[in-house]
Formats: sequence, structure tokens, C-alpha cells
Amino acid sequence: MPAYQRDGTAEIAFACQQQYISVYLLHADVRGAFARRLAGHDMGKGCLRFRRADAIDFDLLRDLLRATAATRGQIC
Repeated sequence: MPAYQRDGTAEIAFACQQQYISVYLLHADVRGAFARRLAGHDMGKGCLRFRRADAIDFDLLRDLLRATAATRGQIC
């Protein structure tokens, strides 16, 4: 599974599942900060799912990646 890592620890990961494309958000503080924006999406405990490639919210992903890069919060 491809992942963005810092100091050898994965902080955000991606996977192509059979039914959806998933983004694993491993920082609880980032998930909390984006709770309102994530509310309208198919979201598990730490997994953001998109059923189709054309449904991916690239603005949200960009902001999640930037927020993850800007924090050193605890990995869940």
C-alpha cells in the first residue's frame, strides 16, 4: 500500500479496493480538524472511501495532505 512517510512511519496511505478507493488518515488530530468537511463523505474510523475515481475530492485530499505534513500529532 503506498503511503507518505515521515521518519519511517506512515502518516497517510492509499489503497485501491475492489469497491472503492481508500485513503487512510492516520493522524487523529487531522481527522478531528477536518470533521465538518469529512462528514459528507463515506468515512470509516480512519478510512476515507471514494466509490469512483471521478468522485474523488482532490481539494480535500490536498488539504488533508498539507495538514498531515504540518503536524506531528500521534499516529492512530
